[in-house]
Amino acid sequence: MDENILTKIQKHHDVDEHQKIIDLISRLNQNDLNYELTSLLARAYSNIGNFDKSISLLLSVKEDGEYDDLWYSRLAHNNLLNEEFVIAKDLFLNALTLNPKNQRTKELLSACYYLIGKELCDNNQCDEGLIELHNSLEHTSSKVKIYLEIADVFISLHRYEDALTSLKNVIVVEPDNLLACINLAFVYYNSRKFNESLLYYERAIELDNKIGYHYYNRGRCLFHLGRYEEAIDSYTKAIEIVPGVSDFYFEKGKSQVLLNRNDESLICLEKAIEIDPKQISCYYLKSMVQYLLNHYEESLHSLNTIIGLDANIFIVYVSKAEVLIALEEYSEALECYDIAMSIDPYNETVADSREELLAIIGD
Repeated sequence: MDENILTKIQKHHDVDEHQKIIDLISRLNQNDLNYELTSLLARAYSNIGNFDKSISLLLSVKEDGEYDDLWYSRLAHNNLLNEEFVIAKDLFLNALTLNPKNQRTKELLSACYYLIGKELCDNNQCDEGLIELHNSLEHTSSKVKIYLEIADVFISLHRYEDALTSLKNVIVVEPDNLLACINLAFVYYNSRKFNESLLYYERAIELDNKIGYHYYNRGRCLFHLGRYEEAIDSYTKAIEIVPGVSDFYFEKGKSQVLLNRNDESLICLEKAIEIDPKQISCYYLKSMVQYLLNHYEESLHSLNTIIGLDANIFIVYVSKAEVLIALEEYSEALECYDIAMSIDPYNETVADSREELLAIIGD
């Protein structure tokens, strides 16, 4: 073969002039198109995104390539880019059989396993997907992304202990990985390990103090730990960063109630409702605070608003009955207990309250 041709091809390849390689080889006599030139032509087509053409060229020299790990790798890479992940995986395995020490092939094989696993998990075939994701770990030196993906799958399955194992593997390699810290905090929170969760939310704040949800989630941990004053401070910081989130005001209001700051709580809850007029939990807490302040008519209005949004919430009718009793509207209260019993016929507490009310009406 003319060495000059190979030199030109390499020069064009080095500066990404792949179409020039195609033009150069295409002008050659077909008898000169041997295994090496065909492989280089296939590489050029792959580099301009014509993967089908590249695959076709490589398959045309299959007999010569069957014992060449580079042929398998090139064919696999084209299939990988063509999103034929299973075919690519098998071809990369063949390439590794011929050249077990090729790290690039191992990394590309790992990518195949990763993409196959992710696709399976996205299609709710998580058991099979997790096997592929763990296979991906075996062939790569860059494990963090894969551990994070595995953790996400375990979190979606509520397998929090398994998720913790994967996330701790990330932290060993990258102690400052923000996503791992957030996910660790989330997993501990959902495992009701609030002290551990708090530590990782605080670590997330150290890594990025511009995200309101870090402070919000920190506040929720503090709330569960009974540290309501600190929780309020954390929610206030979240509101400063992102003032338009209803949940931030709702949670702040909830903490204020537990510190008997009912008037301040109402201000927060009004703001939460202003942002999201359909948030039932805000109206319900607001009705409770109004009841505590002996503002029974206002409390009744809040409960009626909830019923207008959703007429099938058991506890709302129970609470409404209690407000109506405070207003001495006994017949209407009885109607509320009856509706509550129709929603939950076996609730003994409500049944007892109803009987007590009947006794009052009878008297």
